[in-house]
Amino acid sequence: MRFVVNGKALAHPNVGTGVYMRNLIASLAEIGGDHEFLIATPENASLPVVSERVKALPMPALAGAMSWRNQLLWEQVALGRAVRGARPDLLHTPYLGGLVGAGCPQVISVLDVIPYRLPGYRPTKPAARAYYIIQAALVRRAKALITISEFARRELMAALHVPAARITVTHLAADPMFRVLTERGPITQAREQYGLPERYLLYVGGTDDRKNLAVLAEGYARLDDMTRKDSALIVVGRLDANRPAHARLLRLMADSSVIGRVVNIAEASASELVALYNGAAAFVYPSRYEGFGLPILEAMACGVPVVAADSSSLPEVGGDAALYFKPDAPEELAERLQTLLADTDLRERLTAQGLARAAQFQWRATAEQTLRVYEAGADAAG
Repeated sequence: MRFVVNGKALAHPNVGTGVYMRNLIASLAEIGGDHEFLIATPENASLPVVSERVKALPMPALAGAMSWRNQLLWEQVALGRAVRGARPDLLHTPYLGGLVGAGCPQVISVLDVIPYRLPGYRPTKPAARAYYIIQAALVRRAKALITISEFARRELMAALHVPAARITVTHLAADPMFRVLTERGPITQAREQYGLPERYLLYVGGTDDRKNLAVLAEGYARLDDMTRKDSALIVVGRLDANRPAHARLLRLMADSSVIGRVVNIAEASASELVALYNGAAAFVYPSRYEGFGLPILEAMACGVPVVAADSSSLPEVGGDAALYFKPDAPEELAERLQTLLADTDLRERLTAQGLARAAQFQWRATAEQTLRVYEAGADAAG
């Protein structure tokens, strides 16, 4: 069979849907059998692997920040032309989207339904509202749907009224590059590059409002003086002085009593992230709403104990291998961190449990489940 996969996200291969795409395609190349996979690849992106089974379907380049109009043109005109020319047995769109008049069955991966469930994320511009109305209609009409957690499945059912029978859950996994480093050199280099102390707490992820950085800041501020002195807070993600959600963190960074103990790293390369994870005393993930929560597995795969919010999909991902706190309770976060940092046995136990937990999630399994959805969708159409 011939399958076309919308590779739009490959233009940003190290974040969100791009990580999903990069690892899924690489694993499909390994297990794809006699199938052919054509990846609709923007001119300014590249495939993670090229083989007899996996090939690029050339597409126009994607601008850094596309307008809603240009997104629709890329997805509905340029992609439509390419798909109809390729005559596939099935089209897979790996994000909330789809193609009008594809001429073949469609599978859509709905990683989350944030624009439909969180009021602060609902589009206000007419073009954006039109875009999401079209995508919701395409999701409802798709042959099959994929989500990445049981929580995301329930949210999809509630937001777009899709029956459970049409949805398959395929969990994600940490990229293989996230691992326990046997050499200390990269960790030392990262510490020196960013001026980090010996012991630090780490946050890696987005910085929009749902990430709950105000509670992260308040929880850290509530640690006792000795713990704050011994354990810095490192936030990897771009902060903005004009965003209220970042105000508490930025005030902490400017506080004379903690200057140098709260550090912001706007961007880090993939190899730097691996080193930063490995050097951390604990990873903190306070997000209120996620479709999955991949940084939790990345941290666990690097041997770092995890403290996460007891919200959305995070307990599903972390299982019994993490400590949890209520997302609106900074005092509870502080208590969890205080306990963890003071208890060597607890840190060692969570490290071991985290490594075992991360190993339960494998991209090969994700690809195998996804391929079964492809085959079933194509067979049903035939």
